[in-house]
Amino acid sequence: MGSKFSVYLLVGAIVFLFFVRTEPLLAKASKEPCKKIKYLTPPGPNVVVVNKKEFESYLPKRRKTSGGMCARVVRTCIEKLIGRPLDRKDYAKEYGEVLVKTGLYREQPPNSQPRDFDVHILYPRKKSHYGHMEIYYKGKWYSDFYQKASLWQLWPKEYSKVKLYRLAYERVVLTPQNPTYQKRSKPSMRLAQSPVY
Repeated sequence: MGSKFSVYLLVGAIVFLFFVRTEPLLAKASKEPCKKIKYLTPPGPNVVVVNKKEFESYLPKRRKTSGGMCARVVRTCIEKLIGRPLDRKDYAKEYGEVLVKTGLYREQPPNSQPRDFDVHILYPRKKSHYGHMEIYYKGKWYSDFYQKASLWQLWPKEYSKVKLYRLAYERVVLTPQNPTYQKRSKPSMRLAQSPVY
């Protein structure tokens, strides 16, 4: 009986020392992967997440002349930015009410200083003309090509009026750039989620 008890005691002591000594080592080894794991808190139902990277990937980069697809390119950029589809229209001059209907864009005075994600809609003088749509980002105007300035400034005789639509910042949370982290309190949680195993 004494020898069995001593064996159990010895095994228990070894197991105890193993777990007491290795838990800090495993926790220390698992700290690096835990720092790289990002946990985003899910946004509420009324919050829109602005996705700048997707938006930037759809902006025209090299093109210097128009292909007549300004409404399509700007609409696609806005859809990638806000993560929602927009109603399809035939002409650029018809997209003003579509932007306002999303609840994310509001009409502003046309002579306002442009901000990122502002949209200009230029209305034509001629009935047969389709209008023009352009979006402002990082000091530049884009449509289906990179513009040196707004076409309202370059060709004022081509267009009768301009309307500016601004992204409503107070209803938007910019989380992709600054994610919120959840703190973990117990080392056991850290060990369980560790890629060391």
